[in-house]
Amino acid sequence: MGNHLSEGRGAQDPVGRPDGEQVPPSPAPVVPHLPDVMSVAR
Repeated sequence: MGNHLSEGRGAQDPVGRPDGEQVPPSPAPVVPHLPDVMSVAR
């Protein structure tokens, strides 16, 4: 359980490397997605 959290939170960890890579690109698309969802909901 602790390892799983460390993977997503520990971007510097070698095991969390793939997880950390998805973290930066996640917020980028999330920003345009937030307004997109709001526009669609409107």
